[in-house]
Amino acid sequence: MRGWSRPTRWVPFVSLMAVIYLLMLLFAHFGDGISPLQMLPQRTRLKSDYDYPHEGESATVKKFTLILNSSLYDAMEIEDVLTNDTIATFGERLHADVDYSAPPKLILSWDAGHGQENLGGCPDWNCVFTYDRSKADEASIILTVSDNFERRNSEQIVTFYSQESPKNMPVIMHQTEYFNVSLGYRHDTAGASPYGYTVKLAKRRPLEKIVNLSRLAGKSKSAAWFVSHCTTNSRREDLVVKMKKYISVDIYGNCLNGMNCPRGAKCEDMLDDDYHFYLAFENSVCTDYITEKVWNQGYGRDIVPIVLKRSIVANRLPPNSYLAVDDFETLQELAERMSYLMKNKSAYSEMFHWRRDYATIYLNGEQHDILERPWGFCQLCRIAWEKPKTQRLISDFKEWWDGSCEVDGATVSKIISKTDAREKEKEKALRVNRITVK
Repeated sequence: MRGWSRPTRWVPFVSLMAVIYLLMLLFAHFGDGISPLQMLPQRTRLKSDYDYPHEGESATVKKFTLILNSSLYDAMEIEDVLTNDTIATFGERLHADVDYSAPPKLILSWDAGHGQENLGGCPDWNCVFTYDRSKADEASIILTVSDNFERRNSEQIVTFYSQESPKNMPVIMHQTEYFNVSLGYRHDTAGASPYGYTVKLAKRRPLEKIVNLSRLAGKSKSAAWFVSHCTTNSRREDLVVKMKKYISVDIYGNCLNGMNCPRGAKCEDMLDDDYHFYLAFENSVCTDYITEKVWNQGYGRDIVPIVLKRSIVANRLPPNSYLAVDDFETLQELAERMSYLMKNKSAYSEMFHWRRDYATIYLNGEQHDILERPWGFCQLCRIAWEKPKTQRLISDFKEWWDGSCEVDGATVSKIISKTDAREKEKEKALRVNRITVK
């Protein structure tokens, strides 16, 4: 056999060096407790560090941060998410105990749609999505909108799906204790899949790089409201009509003779340039029901959102970043606060200082990538691999679901009632003054 030529005689050596280099990469990643499959396309990686014990503590705690580089957001190092830590810590959400030698875990959509693309935030976690009901016996997760599925074994995790509020999606239950978890906007369940979320950054950012102070100073208009549903359970439409007596509100959409600005159109840029406030009022007031109104228009722009009820958004939105209607006794007081912030640009700009330590992420439901890793389908995949299994059950689902919303219009009715009473007091005082002057 003819011997190798000069260019080819180095092939075995180069190949050996390449294998050694790959093995070094594998060991490096395993050393950090990270699967090599976790090197995702977005150049995202997990970083671990040790948080040494404070006084009175005896053990070190391993602390994880997520270095995120999504195509939708600038690179950021995330230390934590604002959510319910009793369900799972941030570090727990980022790791799955995957057995790559075992068959993939199967997620079966019984009647709730979706597909394999919804696992785009965790392709390395070895889960497969299917609609094939004949595979119900081997499925680890069952996704359904009702209690009609007959559980095949005790380890199956039956998951309720809804991104609508109970007011817009009432559920008829035949069994009291049926669902293990829920896939939806609620944070108090292992399958939490919010419309967006707030992250705590590991490193503080300089204010001048994240807030356009000249843009804030140039704003001249009060509040904007984009609306498509004219009659709602929350009665937000009644609130806006009443607000307009005390402060200017420009309405865009099909309701209350609104002006035209299609969703996603260039005209939405006026939220950045012209308006100080965006009315992010939901159609119903329910636990954790915070939709794209807040995450996209509210925090995706250089504007301050106004929400209906603080208790719904507390510990979900960045601190000191919004106004809540129910913080004020009357709409007169709310309008006075808005007017003060419009006139005092320094105070108004302080409402953007949260951006130094926090960031908000809007999950648009169209792009499924690393942004979804701590939530939804990826978390269902994670708990499918748990060993041993954590026992989960939503006790009295009907109460958990239907009981999570306030009585229709309660928040709005309360502040309108107090506003009307304040108006009557002022009218009475004016009449008394007129009589006294006469």
